[in-house]
Amino acid sequence: MASSISEIKVAPSNPNHWTDKINWLYPTLVLAIFLCFYKLGDTPIEQWDEAHTGINAIEMLQTGDYINLYFGGEPDRIRAKPPFVIWMVATNFSLFGYNAFSLRLHSAIAGVFIFFFVFRIVNLYRPPLFAFGVCLMLLSVRAIIGFHVSRTGDFDAVLIAFLLAGLYYFLRYLDFMRYHDIYKAAILWGFAFLTKGPAFGVLFPGLLLYLLVDGRLMHVLRLREVYKAVGILLIFPIAWYLTIYFFGHQLDDPLVSGRNAFERMFLYDIVDRFTQNEFEGKHETADPLFLYHVLRENFRYWDLVFYAVLLGGIVRKFITGLPNWEPLRYRFTILSICIWLPLAIFLSMGTASKYWYFSPAVPFVAATAMSGIWWLYKQFPRVVLGGFLLFWVFCMYYRYLGPKPQPTEGSMPDEIYTQVVHRQTENLAEEETIYQIGEWPAQRVLLDLYFANPNVVYASTEEALADPESNISVFIRREEWEKQPERFVDFAVVDQDEFFLILEKN
Repeated sequence: MASSISEIKVAPSNPNHWTDKINWLYPTLVLAIFLCFYKLGDTPIEQWDEAHTGINAIEMLQTGDYINLYFGGEPDRIRAKPPFVIWMVATNFSLFGYNAFSLRLHSAIAGVFIFFFVFRIVNLYRPPLFAFGVCLMLLSVRAIIGFHVSRTGDFDAVLIAFLLAGLYYFLRYLDFMRYHDIYKAAILWGFAFLTKGPAFGVLFPGLLLYLLVDGRLMHVLRLREVYKAVGILLIFPIAWYLTIYFFGHQLDDPLVSGRNAFERMFLYDIVDRFTQNEFEGKHETADPLFLYHVLRENFRYWDLVFYAVLLGGIVRKFITGLPNWEPLRYRFTILSICIWLPLAIFLSMGTASKYWYFSPAVPFVAATAMSGIWWLYKQFPRVVLGGFLLFWVFCMYYRYLGPKPQPTEGSMPDEIYTQVVHRQTENLAEEETIYQIGEWPAQRVLLDLYFANPNVVYASTEEALADPESNISVFIRREEWEKQPERFVDFAVVDQDEFFLILEKN
C-alpha cells in the first residue's frame, strides 16, 4: 500500500558537501532573467499569434472595451480566450509605448517565474543541485525560452507560470501536509483559466494518474478541502461565463463554432481544433510520433539523454523490479512521468496539436532525464559533472549561437513583411489618421502600422476620400489601388513595395 500523506518526509541533505552550501536558486534566476530579457524587443514580431495579440491589445485601448476582443476594427471572430493577457499587454503599451518589448514583457516576466517554480517543485523532492540541473537543461532548449513562450508576446508563458505555481502548492498539500496550500493552488489555476481558458487543465490528467498509481485517488476524493478548492476554482470559469452572458458580443459566423466567446472557447478552440482535419484552412492529421517530434525541436540533444534514461529505467525495472515508493527520489520520477505521459498521448491524437502545447510538461521531461544523470553522478561524480557541463555548453551554443531555423516553404521572409511601413515610420507617426483600405494586410503588417501610429481607421475608399483633413495617409494593397488609381488624384504615392502603397494627401 502506498504511503499516506502524513508519512512522506523530506530527505535530509548533506550540509558538509560543497554543493549544499550554495543557494542554486540564485544562479537559476540570474540566468533566466538574462536569457528571457536579453534583446527582448530586437527580434521580428511573429506573423500569427504574437501579432494578433498586439492588435487585440491596441484595439482594446482604442475601443475602451475590456471584455470583448477586437481585430481589424471588428469583434474578433477567431480568438475567444479571456482577456487577462490582453490586459497585461495593453498595460505594457500604455506604460512603455507601442513596441515589441512592450508586447513581450509579460512573457519574459512569466518566464522567470516559470524557472522559479520549476526549481521549487523539483526541490520539494530532490536536492537543490538536482533542481539546478533541471533548470540548466531548460535554459539550453527552446521549450520555455523560445517561440510562443517566454520570448514572444503570446499567452503560453503566463499560462505555464500559473500552472506550475498551482502545481507547486498542490504538491505541498498532497505530499507534505501543507493543508491550506490547496486553496492557493485553486486560485492560481483559476488565473490559468483566465489566461488561456480550458488549457488550464492540461496537467490534471497527469495528477489523476499520479494519485491512481500511488493508490491515493479514492482517499483524496473523500477529503473535504478538495471540494472546497474545486469550488474556489470553479468561481473563475463561472464568473467569466456570466461576464460574457451579460456583456459579451453575440457572434454569428457559420465558419466558426459557438455563439459567443465562452462557447467558442470550448467548441472552436478545443473540439474543432483537435478533431477536424481542415482546421483554419490547413489540412492536419494526428501525429503518433508527436512526442518524438516535439522533443527533437524543443528539447534538442537532451532528448537523446531522455530516451537513454527511459531505456535504462525499463531495463532496470526488469532486472530489479519496481522501486519502493518511500524515497522521494522515486516518487518524483514517477510523478514526472505521470505529468508528461498523458499530455503526450492526448496531443499525439489531436489533429492540430502545436509543439508549444506540450511546453507545460517539458520541465518534467527534463526531470525524468535528470534522474538518470543524477544516478550516474552518484556513482562517478567528477566525470558526470564535467560531462554534463560540457554537454550543456554545447547545447547552449547550438541554441543561441548555432544555425537559426529557416523559413518554412511558402512563408515570406521577415524583412519583406513590413519594409514599406518601416521606411515610413517617422512620416506615418506625424499623420492625424491612417486609413487602411480594403482587405486587411497580414497581421504583422497591420501591427507595424499600429506601432507607427495607433490612429489606424478601417474604411472604404469613399470614407477616406471624404475626410476633409489634410494630415492623413492611406495604406492600401497594390491590387486594390490598381483598380481605381484615378480616384486618388489628391494623394501622392510616398512609398510602395511589391504588396502595398502608402499614399499621402497633397
